[in-house]
Amino acid sequence: MPSLTESTGWSIEVVPGLIPVEDFFRLLAQRKFSASTWVRKMDQLDYLEEPDMFHDVFGHTPLLAEPKFAQFMKDFGDLGVEFIDDEEVVIQLQRLYWFTIEFGLIYENGRKVYGAGICSSFGETTHSLSENVEVVSFDLERVINTEFKTDVVQTLYFELESFDQLFEEFKLFRDTIREKVA
Repeated sequence: MPSLTESTGWSIEVVPGLIPVEDFFRLLAQRKFSASTWVRKMDQLDYLEEPDMFHDVFGHTPLLAEPKFAQFMKDFGDLGVEFIDDEEVVIQLQRLYWFTIEFGLIYENGRKVYGAGICSSFGETTHSLSENVEVVSFDLERVINTEFKTDVVQTLYFELESFDQLFEEFKLFRDTIREKVA
């Protein structure tokens, strides 16, 4: 089985924990995913506010081995680096990241989880697939204008029809932002 580096050019960059957003975007643009070195305790299995090694490696790296998703993540990082001084764009990118890469759902022969924040949390996985949450169809405009909380289990999830939908919507978003500054 090829390594992450062999399959898509990505590698893991060890970081002390949460890092500044500009560093995070820069690493993504270099095809480096930041991962911490600490592991949660047993009583933190249901929800964890700050990412640990399990979240970073188990939650994120599987999708980075998929070439189209890996390219999307690099493009995401490139856009973040390009607009790091534009607070509005950075907030929109953070929201897009939160509601897709971290807490995204996808409908493929039934509802499935793909977001790393869900995949790395037993409690969040069970919760996200329950009847106790609001699941809405992915709408980029709504996503980038929806606030989120990092310290609670989510109550709102956006569901993609396919990853291609995410990739195409992101390209439109990127092109629209670039046209505004041109």
